[in-house]
Amino acid sequence: MITIKKAIAVLTDILDYAKPGDPPEKHYATKLGIEALKRISAWRNDNDEDLLWDLPGETEDNSEEAQEIEPEATYP
Repeated sequence: MITIKKAIAVLTDILDYAKPGDPPEKHYATKLGIEALKRISAWRNDNDEDLLWDLPGETEDNSEEAQEIEPEATYP
C-alpha cells in the first residue's frame, strides 16, 4: 500500500533514473502518471464529496504535506 505523495516520489525517482536510450513512451507515461496523481490530489483538496474513493493500493495520508501537492502547469 502507498500514499499518493509517496507514489509521486517513486515515479519521480524512476523518471530521474530512466536511461536516455529508453523508449520515449516510458518517459511520457511516467510523467503522465505523476501529473495525474498530482491532479487527483489537488482535486480532492478542493472537493469534499463521498465520491473521493481511494485508488487501488492507495493508503490515506493525513499529513499537512499531503495537502501541498499541486499539478504542474506545463504542456508539451
